[in-house]
Amino acid sequence: MSTKYAYSKTEILSVLSLIQKEYKKIYNITTPRNGKLMKSYAKIAIIAIGGWLEDGLKELAQLSIIKLQETKNQDKATKFVGQIYGFSYRYHFSQAIMFSFGVHGLEFIELKIGDADIARLSSSLGKLKKWRDEVAHSHRTAIPCNPTQIIQELNIIFPILKKIEQYAREYKRKHF
Repeated sequence: MSTKYAYSKTEILSVLSLIQKEYKKIYNITTPRNGKLMKSYAKIAIIAIGGWLEDGLKELAQLSIIKLQETKNQDKATKFVGQIYGFSYRYHFSQAIMFSFGVHGLEFIELKIGDADIARLSSSLGKLKKWRDEVAHSHRTAIPCNPTQIIQELNIIFPILKKIEQYAREYKRKHF
């Protein structure tokens, strides 16, 4: 049986690249319609990466849930994971990891990742969350990001997310 990975870059990168391509086609053609399209492309891109991050975090948390023996505990954990609606490191990632793997598991993973990568991940996730909140909760005429910037942030966070997943799997093998 093949391993299902929480964070696969192929699908999200293909979506973002397609959005970026369409965005660039109209970038230098100034019309009211193109301005609206550019705004829409930017919104779609930030919402797409936000969903990808949340879904990946839920799949990461599932690594520990499947090892629970009691159905009622599996149900509680699944309910908790189902309520993850965000992607900040402090309030979502570390909390979900702690809930899923315990404080010891969180410490193990964070020590393996290192402070510099955690700070980089936290900063990029914070930027993405700020952009997402701005586009999702307003009808502003200016969009704070574009698909190229979102892909740049993806390229920063992806290797760190893969390390988190790697060390979560290692912790699971050793302790579950």
